[in-house]
Amino acid sequence: MKPQEPIPHNYSIRKLNLIFALSSLVLLLVTVGMVGYDYVRGWKWFQWQFMKMQQERIEQQLQTARTEEGKARLEQLDQQVREHRREIARNRDQFLVAQKDLDDWEGKHYAADQDYRFTKATLDAKRYDAEAAVVQKSPNAGKVRKEYEDLSKRFHELDLRLQDVTRGRDAAKARLDVWQKKIRDLEDKEKELNATVDLLNKQLTAVEPSKDFFILNAPMLDFISPTFKVDQVVLPDLFADVNYMTIPRVDRCMTCHRAIDRTGFESKKEAARLSSDLKSKLDNGLIAPDKIDDAKKRIKELKEIQDAPEDVLNPWRTHPRLETFVGSASPHPLLEFGCTACHHGQDRATEFGRAGHVPASVKMEKRWSHAGLVIIPAP
Repeated sequence: MKPQEPIPHNYSIRKLNLIFALSSLVLLLVTVGMVGYDYVRGWKWFQWQFMKMQQERIEQQLQTARTEEGKARLEQLDQQVREHRREIARNRDQFLVAQKDLDDWEGKHYAADQDYRFTKATLDAKRYDAEAAVVQKSPNAGKVRKEYEDLSKRFHELDLRLQDVTRGRDAAKARLDVWQKKIRDLEDKEKELNATVDLLNKQLTAVEPSKDFFILNAPMLDFISPTFKVDQVVLPDLFADVNYMTIPRVDRCMTCHRAIDRTGFESKKEAARLSSDLKSKLDNGLIAPDKIDDAKKRIKELKEIQDAPEDVLNPWRTHPRLETFVGSASPHPLLEFGCTACHHGQDRATEFGRAGHVPASVKMEKRWSHAGLVIIPAP
């Protein structure tokens, strides 16, 4: 068999394969770089740091709530509940008599209440018949009137009977409550002591990374249910002019400023002002009696902020004068006025340079002016 002759080529196949391999590798690197550049966003770092701050605070609060004093108090309440249940068991006969007495009165009350309701409905119908007979000048008007009066007398007797039965039932319930009230009160105190810990555990679960945290926030997968995401407020009554178009404002400042409308992240200066204001209102009796405990709790929280070793920095700081600006109960709530209506800047921007940031001092302004342009987004 004649050997196959080599196919002539204008270019070296070896070089073409090498060029194709190198160009494929470059294309892969460029694609990975594009995905990475799009994935690495500065606001994600701020959200991550705020989650860590929340986690540390909640863990501290949990540690305080789980003090030895609190544990001893719970153990004492448990012991008292067990003791009262043992007392009920020792006096089981008296307890069962009280329970049976209440059941009997409940049955009597139900029967008396049914008689009262049915008689009232019949009385209303009979009243209509009597009034209609008088208006129509019926010859049976007197008889109908007599039936109405007899039924009214019967209704009055049933009303008195229902009142007597109700008093008897309430007295039986009070006798049974003598056995159960102490246990209910102790259980309510246990729930009250555990409520704070349960709430803090739920809050901790919401902010600490879950087992799926890195999967949900991974590149190309963070569209499913990411932990880090852009937050925004649509303001249909406030507008921005863009290329000769008027469009509603969509503020995204809270993407980084996570605590902008939350209490508990005030600066030390703002905490001192709020604490002084609340103390003055308490001293002058300007706080409603049912709000005094909340005010004292708030003063304690502000004191902890003032005594903290470090001040809360931006962008994790609560907006000053929350009672006037941004707060939900203020005249200018966040959901209606947003941020850029006062602070300006691009409402939809999430980069530092395009958002409405203004230096707080000349020193800060100089530092910003000398900041270099970074290629990869960073905090």
